[in-house]
Amino acid sequence: MFAVDRMTLDNGVPVLARTDHRFATAAVAVAVGAGSRDDPAGQGGTLHLLEHLLMSSRTASSRPLAEEIGAGGGTGNAVTALELMLLHAQVLPEHAAPALATLATAVARPDITTADFEAERTAVLQELAAAAADPADVVQDAFVGQLFPGHPLGRPVGGTPEEVRAASPEGVLAVHRELLATAPLALIAVGPLTAKEVADAVRGTGIDELARRPRETAGAVLPPLSAVPPARDWPAEYCWLSIGGRSPAADDPARHAYTVLGHLLGGGSCSLLYRRLRVEKGLGYHFQAWHRSYRDAGSWRVLIGAEPENGPLVLDIVRSCLAEVAAGAEAGLIGVARRAAAFDLLEEADNPLGQAIQLARGTGAGVRPWSAAEEAAALRAVPDAEIAAAAARLLAELTVTVRPEAGR
Repeated sequence: MFAVDRMTLDNGVPVLARTDHRFATAAVAVAVGAGSRDDPAGQGGTLHLLEHLLMSSRTASSRPLAEEIGAGGGTGNAVTALELMLLHAQVLPEHAAPALATLATAVARPDITTADFEAERTAVLQELAAAAADPADVVQDAFVGQLFPGHPLGRPVGGTPEEVRAASPEGVLAVHRELLATAPLALIAVGPLTAKEVADAVRGTGIDELARRPRETAGAVLPPLSAVPPARDWPAEYCWLSIGGRSPAADDPARHAYTVLGHLLGGGSCSLLYRRLRVEKGLGYHFQAWHRSYRDAGSWRVLIGAEPENGPLVLDIVRSCLAEVAAGAEAGLIGVARRAAAFDLLEEADNPLGQAIQLARGTGAGVRPWSAAEEAAALRAVPDAEIAAAAARLLAELTVTVRPEAGR
């Protein structure tokens, strides 16, 4: 189940291929194990802007990469996160090898004009403006900044408008060259391609000729948590609360308890928080919870929208739910949360693109061993005591962020 063939190119770039002819479409991706936390100081948003530029890179037909993939009847996209930049495509099986070659060429040898740079920088600024107008987006950036103050993990993925306006083609391409030399890279395919066929597909794209050197692993030391009590004054309009704390790193088995806890206090109809918030009080129409792990830490949060007069009560209910789990929640609810966590993982894996994204994220672009089957089994086996301990730790160090802020 979910068996993945692994090999490496001669220059050490790993290939991850899950060969499965049952899918009607194929997914291919180039994963770069770097993200916004790797932006140079004072140049926030550089990798996000680079992602836009790579998707605009001109192909052999002179079309931008995204358009080239679309011309074959497929879809192409890219995403930048805190530790991962991923360019991917979902295509008809016969287009899998050409699509992967196109992605690899764009990453290794981008063809970007000055006009492309200006257009994509403008597009990024529009994205930032849209996010700044949405309190549900703003509260999450503020929450992570509060959770990791002064640390690269606490910076917004897209940077600030001022940083993006100050970016230059030369500066972004210099960062790109450094990434190609030092950041983890992986080629991923889910569908008809074997690992050897993936390697053959990228021959001559430039990604197979990169001179690689080990990345320096030392990073910024995580700052101590400083408890900031939630403001007593609430905004006069509908607001968003991000409530949570730090969680284990990506290679820590304790992370599974936080994933299950995210379902135990998530938006599902069988969650404890749903019972307390929605069924018993009729509050919190919009809410969800989740956990993300990174190289040296993680973050766990509940995101809830509420009217300001209900904000304090919503916060108290989240606290009481964490306390209830820390004291030992009923076994039936915990069992449902375990199954829901495994289901979410396996549901995503039912799609070839979902599997490709999981492999990129789970392996850290080919660095860590990972499989969907093992992850699902670990989620189903998390002991009750570990879930209780996770809730107790979060409750003791709870970080609360509200946006918009009162008086603004």
